Amino acid sequence: MLHDVTLDFADIFDQVGRISANVGASSADGEGSVLYDFVATTRYDRELLDRFRVEALSALTPVFSQFMSCLLNGKETVTIRLDLPGNFNVQYLGPVRGAARDFMVNAILASWFGIKAKAEQEQYAQKAAANLADIDAKIYIRRAPIRHEPK
Repeated sequence: MLHDVTLDFADIFDQVGRISANVGASSADGEGSVLYDFVATTRYDRELLDRFRVEALSALTPVFSQFMSCLLNGKETVTIRLDLPGNFNVQYLGPVRGAARDFMVNAILASWFGIKAKAEQEQYAQKAAANLADIDAKIYIRRAPIRHEPK
């Protein structure tokens, strides 16, 4: 059974921007000044964030490697095509897609905060690791076999 996990980079970068702005607005330096301008991402940071995106995608694809039939890498999206067994529980496909998106956001933020807000870096790195573990667990969940009675 072929299933796609499509990641929209505009959506991912939008979430990165929102979270980094929120962290920046709620953070203060030692003198009580808000760090919004220092922590929040801007369009000028896109080149660096793109590099973090490539690193995050490189960390994500090994989780899918056993089932990955191809990787379609476009300019604004990437599609990971999975050839999952017939007994894969498709109810977990949505959560797998969500965890993949969340991993990308958290991994990019962990890298960004490694430069801009070191106190936040570990938290987002742990969230990214939890997202990978979640994907790894869900992708192996199988449906119970269905027994058909002979007629």
